[in-house]
Amino acid sequence: MLTVQDRLQAFHTAHARVCDLMEDMERAVAGRFPPTDGQPAARAAREHLLRLNCLTLALVQRKDALARLDPTQPADEAALIQLLAAPCLVRFTAATGDQGQVEELRVPRIVQNAADQADQIRALVAASVDERPAPDPYRLAERKFRVRSSLDRLRRLAAEAASEGLGGATDPIAPLAADGLLGRLDAADAGHRPDIDAEALGEALDRDLERVDAIRRGLRSRCHRELSGRLEAYRQKAADEGRAEHPELEESYRDAVAGLLPGSFEVAAASRAVRAYQQAVNGGAR
Repeated sequence: MLTVQDRLQAFHTAHARVCDLMEDMERAVAGRFPPTDGQPAARAAREHLLRLNCLTLALVQRKDALARLDPTQPADEAALIQLLAAPCLVRFTAATGDQGQVEELRVPRIVQNAADQADQIRALVAASVDERPAPDPYRLAERKFRVRSSLDRLRRLAAEAASEGLGGATDPIAPLAADGLLGRLDAADAGHRPDIDAEALGEALDRDLERVDAIRRGLRSRCHRELSGRLEAYRQKAADEGRAEHPELEESYRDAVAGLLPGSFEVAAASRAVRAYQQAVNGGAR
């Protein structure tokens, strides 16, 4: 039987998944369709993106409501369970900003609907490739900047994970460098030259961005699983010793759980909170 924490974790996983889709599809639409593009494919892509945004907003609002409840307090636990089980109110708006239909959808349905909208956007983007105008060197520079920014975020996360003994000993940048990512960035740095196929390079950088983001999300997820495993192992140790509900341990445990919520999870802060609980358990609070 699923615990409240299991259900809360499942919700935050769904929330993160839909937010990631929203971020990816915003980038895809912006990359293929200029704001002034009034062609049918561009309008359709923006309509699907708008629906995806409405779905995302519904989960963000539910996340905010859940954050106001404390699962460790009996008075809040029942309300939390009810809120996790209840459907979300999704307000779909029209492109004009006017409110359209309002639907009550459960979280799994929202995730599936969001994935469907993303699939439609990807199809429109893919179909528009052959209709694009000549490549713009400024667009290439923008793609290069996004890849470098994402790569920097991955480097920072990898350094944090390594300092906390998380994520394994492998360097996540190494496969990307071996694949020629750094060389493609250097080529983009060189600017628009006749010997560079700017369109092909730009598309390669788009793929690089997706790969870097996926590796970063995967590393973040591994760190979260490892820290969650450490926390529960020491929680079990405290329970085996009959001390799981000791006030000092319980407060430290709640702090660690709060640091591991997927929506606000940061490797260094969460690791410190788990380590504090470990020290409290090993310190023998009675």
